[in-house]
Amino acid sequence: MLRVLASTILAMLPLVASGEEYLCTVDMASGFKYIDGAWQSANFRPTGKFVVRRPTQRDVAGGNWVVNELGYESALIGCDADFDADGALQCHGPEEFRMNRNSLRFVYVYPYGYWNHGSENGGDTPYVAIGKCSPM
Repeated sequence: MLRVLASTILAMLPLVASGEEYLCTVDMASGFKYIDGAWQSANFRPTGKFVVRRPTQRDVAGGNWVVNELGYESALIGCDADFDADGALQCHGPEEFRMNRNSLRFVYVYPYGYWNHGSENGGDTPYVAIGKCSPM
C-alpha cells in the first residue's frame, strides 16, 4: 500500500511543478484622461487583478507564460520567454506586462487612447499600473 501511495505522489510531482501561478493585484494606477477637450494627467482607482500562469489549449495568446485578468478564461497577453536569471518576465502584446518573481512586483501598461482613436473622443485612457504578486 505504501508503494502505491509513493508511486502516486511521484507521478503527480510534474503536475505540481507545472502548476506555478501568480495572482497580481494593482496597488496604484496613473495615466491620462481626455477631459473638456484636452488630455490631462489622472490617477485611477487601483482595481484589477491578473493571473500569470502557463498557457492552456484554450488560450489564443501563447508562449511560455500568459497573463489574464482575474475572472476571464482566455489570456490577455502572451509571454514568449521564460523568467530570466534575475527573475524577470516580460510579456508583450497589445498591452505590456512585466513581473519579477523575486521581488513579486509587476508593471502593466495599457497604451491605447492618446496615439490612436482616443484623441478625437477620449474613449480610451492610456495608463500604467503597478502592484504586487503572490504565488498561488
